[in-house]
Amino acid sequence: MNSSISERIVFYRINHKNYQANFIGEYIKKERIKQGLKQELVCKGICSVSYYSRIENNKVNPSETYINKIFKKLNKPVPKCFKNENDDESNKISKQFLDALEFRNQVQIEKVFGEVLNNDNLNKKLYEFIYKVYHKELFDIDKLLKYLYAEQNFMTNEELLLFLEYLGLYCIIKRDYIMASKYLKCAITLQNHMRIERPSLFYRYAYALSRLNQLHLSIVYSWKASEIYQRNHNLYYYVCTRALMAEGLAKFLPECSISIFHECLQISNCTNLQELEYRIKLLLAQTYKRLNNYEQSEKILKELSLQLFEDNSFNFDIHLELIDLYLKLNDYETARYYYDYIKKNDWQHPYRDFYLKYYHYSFNKPQSTNEIIKFYYTTIIPFFQNSFNQEMLVKSYLELATIYENNGYYQESLEQYKKAWEYLNRDRNINIV
Repeated sequence: MNSSISERIVFYRINHKNYQANFIGEYIKKERIKQGLKQELVCKGICSVSYYSRIENNKVNPSETYINKIFKKLNKPVPKCFKNENDDESNKISKQFLDALEFRNQVQIEKVFGEVLNNDNLNKKLYEFIYKVYHKELFDIDKLLKYLYAEQNFMTNEELLLFLEYLGLYCIIKRDYIMASKYLKCAITLQNHMRIERPSLFYRYAYALSRLNQLHLSIVYSWKASEIYQRNHNLYYYVCTRALMAEGLAKFLPECSISIFHECLQISNCTNLQELEYRIKLLLAQTYKRLNNYEQSEKILKELSLQLFEDNSFNFDIHLELIDLYLKLNDYETARYYYDYIKKNDWQHPYRDFYLKYYHYSFNKPQSTNEIIKFYYTTIIPFFQNSFNQEMLVKSYLELATIYENNGYYQESLEQYKKAWEYLNRDRNINIV
């Protein structure tokens, strides 16, 4: 998939009010060729071949009568984006479905999704894609995605906005945050043109930006989303967006971040959002650790470690934090205990292999300086570069600089200090998308 195609489509729509008329000929031609039909056969009894050819080449803007007759010949309904009339019933079903997703009402989602599939005026493949991505049912989705990507020219603005948002969410689930941010930024551009605000779009864009270390922008968009969710009385996503904002603030204003996390915990306690509460506690423990308040961090992490969660990736994250905490406290025995614990538990985590190697290195550092340097260059630094973990990348460069310095390689040491300084001072507001 090429995000620049979606970007061009969006900007074309913004700059050309009558973009539908320019796409109808392209759509008809594409459908005719797909069915293996000749122009003469399609236009017979409707118009001359020369006039039909001009329609396909977007040289004329056909009347609604011609459009209806041509699509009847092709045995296809007229796509919604080429119709002028509004279908109130379809709009109502669409809104109910999207509202059910926003409020995580699973019963309502299943009920209205059934109505979507029975409504011929809705883009069923688009809503099937949304349904599958929302439920993270990514198996056998590539064919559906390929079809929708090819059809985005012929979607209405509302459909294209939804497609781009859930295409972004799809990329987030696959941890491709660069592509996610591109599609979501494109969706926000279209949303601004339509003069509407979808808080879920702001939230997902903020999340992708946070994973790319674009923290200032992430804070702005998560704050925007939280304001709308608060007005809509959507407590779950209000807490999610506030927690994401606090996560971004942790690097700049950790005390403020802690205050927001506690506010989120109060709400989650009152509303029985237990799963969300546990995740906020993990973020809070990380922030306490950043402030060197190891006692509070340890208390929260040990409390979380006593429970086994269904999400094995979350179990893994908790124990990683414990290992890191005890290494900071120079308690290598306890740190190694938790390392052995995650090693023997087959918890699936996207970065499991790396962290097992990383902490194995921490506990069993090679004797050879060349082996240590090679491990940094081949494993540690590439991982933190690819995961946009600026803090750990700076730490790795400083560690490598110290290794070079201790062994008398002063020029090489200076180069690593320079790299650490460059990353430390890199403008975090640079918009890579």
